[in-house]
Amino acid sequence: MKEQCHLGIDLGAESGRVMAGLWNGKRMRLEELHRFANGPVEIAGTLRWDVLRLWSETQKGLALAARAHGTAVRSVGVDTWGVDFVLLSKANELLGHPYHYRDGRTRGLMERAFRRVPRAEIFAATGLQFMELNTLYQLHRRHHHTILSSHQERLVLQPAQQAGLANQYSPESRFARNTPGFAS
Repeated sequence: MKEQCHLGIDLGAESGRVMAGLWNGKRMRLEELHRFANGPVEIAGTLRWDVLRLWSETQKGLALAARAHGTAVRSVGVDTWGVDFVLLSKANELLGHPYHYRDGRTRGLMERAFRRVPRAEIFAATGLQFMELNTLYQLHRRHHHTILSSHQERLVLQPAQQAGLANQYSPESRFARNTPGFAS
């Protein structure tokens, strides 16, 4: 069997990388193709993801993969922190820099959210542990209410990266489990 290459893009809180999983029919071998620093950037007193740089680094890693493995590449998968999201316009353009989960804007919002929807009801619907960084509390933040009316879709960073790779996107229901308040 000719060796197959399956690429993985991992965008973690501190670093990102593009990995190749090389399958020869019997064993999988991992090869790191590209690693880069990742972390929040401060903009006007808030912490944001530098998604344009992350996209550029992802493209560099994919170019390295193409040079190293060419037509052996069979698939590309993306893994990111699952609570943050980007906002896209109706023309699929990025609306601003997405907030980083470490930004403090959601402090104290869980209790406000519980006044609208009881804690037990949120847990029954999602099964998730309660953390102020969850998407539900990010969306509850008043700042987003003005922007949300003009957007088409909220995408967590993972499908946003996949959308860029495929030039299209389709939200997946499994993200709704990781991002309460997100179900379509």
